[in-house]
Amino acid sequence: MPCDRVRDGTGAGRRRLPDVGVHRGRGQPPPRAGLILRTLPQRHLQLHQDGRPDRPALPRSDRRSRPHHPGERGPDRAVAVAGVRHHGDLVRDHRPAGARPGDLARFSPAPAGIRARIHPRGVRLVAEHRRGAPGQAPRPALRRPGAQPARAAALLRRTVRRRPAVAGGVEDRGDAGTVRLEGRITNDRGRGVAGVPVSNGESIVRTAADGRFRLSADSSRHTHVFVTVPSGWSAVDRFFRRIEPRPTGPIDFTLTRVGRPRRSIRFAAITDLHYEPSRGAVPTLSGLRRTLRRVTQRGPEAEFVIACGDLTDRGFRPDLTEVDRALRSLDRPVFPVFGAGHDGLEERKILRADKPWCRHYLDHVGPVWYSFDWGGFHFAVTANEDHHFTGPMLDAKRRWLARDLTLAARRGLERIVVVHCPPDRSLLKRLCRFDVRLVIGGHFHSFRTYRFDGMRVVNFPPLVMGGIDMMPKGFLELRASPGREVKFACHASAPLLNRPRPAPKRIAVWSHRVSSYFHRAGPLLDETGRLYVVASHDLGGGEGAILCLDAATGRRIWSTPTQDAVEHAPVRDGDRLYLNTQTGAVMCLNRRDGRPHWVRRLNGHPNRWLHAAPVVTADVVIAGHDRGGIAAFSARGGRRLWSTPPYAASFATNRGDLWPNYASAVTCGDRAVIPHLNQGIVCVDARSGEVCWEYDHAYAYYLPAMIRWRDRLWLPSPQPDAHLVQVDIADGRPQRRVRAKGITVAWCATDLRLFHGVLDRHAGGEAKLQCRRAATGRLEWVRPLGNDPTGSYPYLDRDGPNVQAPPVVVGDRVFVACTDGKLRRFDARSGRADQPIDLGSPMYSTPVFTGDAPRPGDRFWAALWSGQVVCGRVPGR
Repeated sequence: MPCDRVRDGTGAGRRRLPDVGVHRGRGQPPPRAGLILRTLPQRHLQLHQDGRPDRPALPRSDRRSRPHHPGERGPDRAVAVAGVRHHGDLVRDHRPAGARPGDLARFSPAPAGIRARIHPRGVRLVAEHRRGAPGQAPRPALRRPGAQPARAAALLRRTVRRRPAVAGGVEDRGDAGTVRLEGRITNDRGRGVAGVPVSNGESIVRTAADGRFRLSADSSRHTHVFVTVPSGWSAVDRFFRRIEPRPTGPIDFTLTRVGRPRRSIRFAAITDLHYEPSRGAVPTLSGLRRTLRRVTQRGPEAEFVIACGDLTDRGFRPDLTEVDRALRSLDRPVFPVFGAGHDGLEERKILRADKPWCRHYLDHVGPVWYSFDWGGFHFAVTANEDHHFTGPMLDAKRRWLARDLTLAARRGLERIVVVHCPPDRSLLKRLCRFDVRLVIGGHFHSFRTYRFDGMRVVNFPPLVMGGIDMMPKGFLELRASPGREVKFACHASAPLLNRPRPAPKRIAVWSHRVSSYFHRAGPLLDETGRLYVVASHDLGGGEGAILCLDAATGRRIWSTPTQDAVEHAPVRDGDRLYLNTQTGAVMCLNRRDGRPHWVRRLNGHPNRWLHAAPVVTADVVIAGHDRGGIAAFSARGGRRLWSTPPYAASFATNRGDLWPNYASAVTCGDRAVIPHLNQGIVCVDARSGEVCWEYDHAYAYYLPAMIRWRDRLWLPSPQPDAHLVQVDIADGRPQRRVRAKGITVAWCATDLRLFHGVLDRHAGGEAKLQCRRAATGRLEWVRPLGNDPTGSYPYLDRDGPNVQAPPVVVGDRVFVACTDGKLRRFDARSGRADQPIDLGSPMYSTPVFTGDAPRPGDRFWAALWSGQVVCGRVPGR
């Protein structure tokens, strides 16, 4: 049968058949010609009587998305061709006695020469071409109706498993699973480079004077051999090679000089690209390339880029290949990180493969853990999602990380660790032993920075979509010098966030920049003419503080550092102010001089993600989040009254304060009603923590707090077709359900009306302001607010709502602060729109006003994204 040659990604030629056929399955005769395909376990594959594969029969949990035929792009792809192995008779799947996983074996009834990889569940031939009986012409392989030879060939090319460069070495006959790896590292002139660290992912050796090295490798625990490229050098080809059970020769690397190394460095960090064609925030490869180029244009001084994981949305092999090519197309080096949650998703949830769930990444991108030097710093890239790996691989990873950081310290380099998931306390404690300066990562789609025993920990939002914490999309630019604090800046992608306009002089009374930025932490005005604002400098690597300003002039009266960021406006109770830091510290301050009365730490501090404000009722302060634990303290002395335990799991397992949100509890007398994420609401006694009643409600992370109206509670709508629910605050019984016609984004209530800001579509769309009767929920009028130009709403790149701040009703006017920098005004009864007030910079928090009915010329105060606090005059209509 005539065969062509086809390339499979390694440069090696393989036979290409005009059509593709499959083995029928156990107990059925195979077709006389065709390919035997490696499949999922037998129960996941059904066959037609003509021998072609049917749609894979997956478990019920995997039937949410449409199954795909072999070779199609899709989540339930179950059959993959890996290449033609041999002309001969059929070899049935079974496991020979004494065979070990990874062995290459010969066995009957196959003729001599057939090789099959031993899998823990049995032998799996990658592919085999069967010819007809002697003297007979081979029968053509079966094919799908309508399939043409060219189409079948293209199908084979798409589904052929790409194999990276194979590491060489010498077989160790003492142990069938172990090989000795030998090689040499030379410069571009062919001379050996001495003292370069080389690793198999567990052991580390340094090259001799002539550049030679030797290592042993076990395919059950080692995946790659890689070089820790020294500062001032660059690998001509890639700095790693895949380890195979049958190495073919020596492993050689070539390094070239790239200039004189400098001790101080500057680099960029991006995270959570979630690339997948035809879906996601960046659905095309060209769009992804443009997005990546903007990073280098915004940060032209960055010497290299670190991509901190979740490069793809579901970890399909073609998507990983395309992202890897896009990253390598940049004009500077890019170091990728494995994000197990999505880069290993297909193996874990769709194919339900055996561990490790990183084979696709290993084949198409590179090693999951490795290291490199740059300037006076050593970077260790590792994966902390331990449940994705086998036990032997975990042991190897932990040993490698300890040895790698120890060797870097001996070489006089300061250490930086890069992960995808936020590190838990146990990992942070281990890293502190090696005097690590900085840990950076992504995964939570949120911004947070804090110190752990002197070590700086930074998480930052995605590059391509809004953060779960409603922070705008962007990237980090970092500057590091040995012996000094690492400085960084979070660059938002939207132009409006980077080029604010000054407020018009006819409106602004005074304007002072007192913070790096203002997000959801709005101002608080008291009756004495003092303005309290929370200043956040964490986007620039600084600390947080709470300031007291003279509302008339903007003069600073006092300032108290909070060490970590505060993501909400201060809460006032009498002569005291209360606030939570993002890392889980509860503070009580004197309102007159800012002096702290007491500071208490919640469980898990500083590894918390708190955005909601505390609440004060019945001389009790309640703070925290149901996922990470809630605690109550006496308002005067700070004595702990009661607490709920956090989830006893690490952040890498998606527990703890996952999905940070801004929904605070609502108080009523000596009770507090607390939202529980995706579960409902719980009413507790504030003094004892005893549960009074519960109500089941889909309380999602992106929803605002409940609204109390008289003796009732209004619960927000989590979906466009869901309902606003009114419950009795005494017993939690539902009183009314009203179709919301949108997702609740921000809202407020007066005695008569409910002003409801909504996103009119789940997947994106403009914001609208609904006016409803507070008692019945009956809709009175609707006005459009517009789209978000800053890319801040969770999981949306565009078309999100341009409002995050609750509306405020002053007299007969409704004011809505919007992310396009405009303060919109509406008549509360008719919905008639007045001329908006343009302040030049996005607003994510609610402004404050003087008086009960603002007249032209009356003052208001607003906190802008630009870090300015503006005192303005209300203009005429």
